[in-house]
Amino acid sequence: MPIVDIPILSMLRTRMQWHQERQRVLAENVANADTPLRARDLGPPNFENALQTAALSLRAQIPAILASQVQRLAICRG
Repeated sequence: MPIVDIPILSMLRTRMQWHQERQRVLAENVANADTPLRARDLGPPNFENALQTAALSLRAQIPAILASQVQRLAICRG
C-alpha cells in the first residue's frame, strides 16, 4: 500500500491544508481590520466519513492479517 493511500495520513494532509487556508482567511481579517468588511472564519473539516471508511477497510483486512500472522508463527515454530 503506497504511503499516500494510508487513511490517517490522508486525513492529516487534509487537516494541514485546512490550517493553511484558515491562516490565510485570518490574515485577510487582520489586513481588513480597519474596513467595514466582516471577519470570516472556516469551520473544521469533518473526518467522520473518512474514519468510517478506514474502520471498514481495517475490518476487511483483519482476517488476512491474522492468517498471515498465524502462518508466520507456524513457520517460526517449524
